[in-house]
Amino acid sequence: WLTGQLAPDFKTIADFRKDNGKAIREVCREFVALCRKLDLFSEASVAIDGSKFKAVNARDKNFTEAKTKRRLERIDESIARYLSQLETADRHGDAVPEAKVERLKGKIEKFQEEIVRLNAINAEMMKSEDKQISLSDPDARSMATSGKDTGIVGYNVQIAVDTQHHLVKGDMALHFRRVDTELEIWIASSGDYSFVISNESRSGHGLHEEPGFVASYRPDFLNMSAAQVFGSPFSSFAEAERACNAFLDRLIIEG
Repeated sequence: WLTGQLAPDFKTIADFRKDNGKAIREVCREFVALCRKLDLFSEASVAIDGSKFKAVNARDKNFTEAKTKRRLERIDESIARYLSQLETADRHGDAVPEAKVERLKGKIEKFQEEIVRLNAINAEMMKSEDKQISLSDPDARSMATSGKDTGIVGYNVQIAVDTQHHLVKGDMALHFRRVDTELEIWIASSGDYSFVISNESRSGHGLHEEPGFVASYRPDFLNMSAAQVFGSPFSSFAEAERACNAFLDRLIIEG
């Protein structure tokens, strides 16, 4: 009745969240503070669950340092191949149709324009906190999934609920991004805290420690070294990710 039965579409809701993110977080923080004041969060036990939600943002419109580097390398290879074909055409003179020569020049020109575009995107991306940018949905992030060499561009949303009163204590969204393919290292940040997950092993490419996925955190506002999240090492990336989100919720609730 308040809106006269108007139903906003997904874009309106997405824009509202994007434009009012800080205010929404402040409201959630005040809600948690009020519940603590009323002793509704007196119990230490919480239930945590979450899921990854795919964003309306194609993977080709999501850029990370690694993705941009790979695209530029592929473009350089293509330009080198077309330049070689032009040199061959020059040696054969009139034997090569003029239309083919112009087509090769056109392809090289388009690749050079793409290099300019990617460099501009890369410059903007490097200004972001997590060195990542999504063109369609700026809040979406590239995230690893349980399958090998798979991932989605979307959101990792997790909710912590008080087991006594069933009140939401906090919503968490640590977006881990892979920063080193060979060593298998992921990083994420939220507010004043940074998290790292590394796949360690006694042999191979991983860091040579106790096998498993080691999660650690560090308060950005304190001059201190990173500390391990309780339970490390974990048997899977997903388990380590859940532990980081649960620990982040604890840090937020305890203030």
